[in-house]
Amino acid sequence: MDAWLALDAEMRTAWVALAGLLLGVIVNWSVSSLAYEPRLTSPWSRRHPRDGRSVWLDRLPVLGWILLRRKAPSLGRGFWIRPLFVELGLAAALAALYAWEVLDGGLLPTGVPRQMLHNPMIAYPLHFTFVAHALLLGFMAASSLIDFDELNIPDAITVPGTLVGLVFTTVFPWAFLPTVDMRGQLGIVFSIYPHDHAIPLQNSPNYYSLAVLCGCFWLWCGGLLHRPWRTRHGYRRALQLMFARMLRDRTTPRIALLAVVGTACITAGWLYAPVPWIGLGTSLIGLAVGGAMVWATRVIGTWALGMEAMGFGDVTLLAMIGSFVGWQAAVLVFFAAPGIALVFGSLQWVITRNNAFCYGPFLCIATAAIVVGWSPIWEWAEPRFSAGWLIPGVLVVGFVMLWAVLAGLRWLRTRGE
Repeated sequence: MDAWLALDAEMRTAWVALAGLLLGVIVNWSVSSLAYEPRLTSPWSRRHPRDGRSVWLDRLPVLGWILLRRKAPSLGRGFWIRPLFVELGLAAALAALYAWEVLDGGLLPTGVPRQMLHNPMIAYPLHFTFVAHALLLGFMAASSLIDFDELNIPDAITVPGTLVGLVFTTVFPWAFLPTVDMRGQLGIVFSIYPHDHAIPLQNSPNYYSLAVLCGCFWLWCGGLLHRPWRTRHGYRRALQLMFARMLRDRTTPRIALLAVVGTACITAGWLYAPVPWIGLGTSLIGLAVGGAMVWATRVIGTWALGMEAMGFGDVTLLAMIGSFVGWQAAVLVFFAAPGIALVFGSLQWVITRNNAFCYGPFLCIATAAIVVGWSPIWEWAEPRFSAGWLIPGVLVVGFVMLWAVLAGLRWLRTRGE
């Protein structure tokens, strides 16, 4: 890290831009290979039946897509444009994010002297936070592009993304969004509660914290299981069929193994690693709160509309986001995303008369907005999070209002028919 900080700012930014270019390559590979319907337009995919032979130059960032224009007659006109801009866009985005978060201290309040940014006690945590956000940006970009194409977000992206978030924030617990105390010293939200009313996530021998974090992880693993739910023959029969099919599903053993390994790692952290335990706890609470809020919205929407209102990929997506940014930021994302979606959804309906749209990209846009505007947003939100049961109360009221609005829309739709 010292060698990296010894480089001048322009050189570091250039290296970060190069890393963004490579991240764009990985995102394009993910979009072409991990989607439910893999694309044949990627230089890493199997060769198209009517396609000419690929060369190694085709796999180079940016240049490769320009060379691949020769395949337009067989793969479609303009197929190369979006992946080209994905690579260029991520290179520019990472460079701009590094300059803003690290070089300018954009995450810190304006009252913090900027000369403190050269202090290793400040510079190191800001770098860890930037790397966490760069990783999250890559996972969100891949998820959003596939959601745009298929109205689906595959677990092949959000599950590894969540595990990366858990591991990274455990190893580097300083990677969460920062806050600054009255003395101007950098502090991190390390607990499941707002930091000014913090109840620390105590490790051994506090069995309560171990049970809470294991419960969060088991909730996530349970959500990944294949759980078909058909109530046509009653709830008892639905439960029997769900468990029978769950046990036969080929993914169940892998998820069970993940739950066992994850529980062992959580227990090891609880026993032997007090500082990583705090980072792991913050990440797991963020995972559980983020996923549970969207899960509840999905259940309420489906109940009110009589049809599936939201894909489960949105649940795993916000769970992944929560594992990187913690539960407070996940709550803010949950409240910000519907407003953004409403604007774009209304425009789509006016232009195309199509009311089906992907929600995942709006969760990602809201996350980016919360991160970029973190300092003033947290200054406004901190007193609200400190108000005891205000946030849970607002969530309950919001869910009730959501059910009422959707039930009303369903009633109006049936009256119109």
